[in-house]
Amino acid sequence: MAPPVRTLGLAAGAVLALGLILLAALRGENAPAEGGGARGVDLAALKAVSFDGRPASLEPFRGKTVVVNFWAAWCEPCRREMASLECLSRLVAPEAAVVIGVSYDADRNLARELLLAQRVTFPNLSDPGGAASAARLGVVALPETLIFRPDGTLAGRVRGARDWSDPALAARYRIPLEETPGVTLTACSREDRG
Repeated sequence: MAPPVRTLGLAAGAVLALGLILLAALRGENAPAEGGGARGVDLAALKAVSFDGRPASLEPFRGKTVVVNFWAAWCEPCRREMASLECLSRLVAPEAAVVIGVSYDADRNLARELLLAQRVTFPNLSDPGGAASAARLGVVALPETLIFRPDGTLAGRVRGARDWSDPALAARYRIPLEETPGVTLTACSREDRG
């Protein structure tokens, strides 16, 4: 016996509503816009592990601007973005800012290999599959970068790869850079590209 038409209509409506909610989340409509913050998202929300398996937190970086990039070795845009993040990490004012990577790779050795191949020197943590960050921080796609203010609150969210060697991007998110004559993010990026 076939279910009543009314029941099918309600079920189809529920599936459609759920699909629209998921689509909006993936497109970032219910998340803060690029550059915007969000209530309840705090630096302390991320609980990941170091590459040697010890529990790690971003809490020790409170008091600095913290740029957290979520990435995976299988993610092509993530790999392309790494060189510009490395430039940014070398030129931030170390007493005022830090760049941190968080790998979603289940295989930490694979992630380590990518970091070595890309000559990445900024600290990286491991969060296999986004278990600690996806729900707590609202990370929905890779790469995604969260910028935290010194007080630990979210200052901005950037979904998708960006050229972090663009000085305008650092200025937009108020990422403090070291003032070294003749050394700029753009020059650092050119140097890395060979």
